[in-house]
Amino acid sequence: MSVRMGWGDADQSYIYVQFMGNWTWNEFYQVQRGISGMIDSSSRPVVSVMMNFADTHHVPPRPLNHMLSMGKTWHRRCDMLVMTGMPPELSRFVNMMLTHFPRLRDCIRMTDTHRHATDELNEDRAFS
Repeated sequence: MSVRMGWGDADQSYIYVQFMGNWTWNEFYQVQRGISGMIDSSSRPVVSVMMNFADTHHVPPRPLNHMLSMGKTWHRRCDMLVMTGMPPELSRFVNMMLTHFPRLRDCIRMTDTHRHATDELNEDRAFS
């Protein structure tokens, strides 16, 4: 599998997902289901997610359809998704998704580095 995921910290306040190499949309959907299951099993009222794309430059075909699907299936207890190191093509499609789902604009952040992504999560937790 070209994707790893698990709890990002001991408090289970965020889920860390790392995309590597040539990942597929099937793997992406497995991750979505896994994230939903982890959030459902958490006793925390809200959980954040960090998706790290720094170890891949690959974007599977037809990303807009899949980004729109992600917007439609947003978990109600996911308060923030931070996406870091994204290939430019994928960033463009995430921005398009946000035009279709304006309610997610406050929930989704895109950063260039893992450090900035961690800062976003820490800032969010400080206000939660």
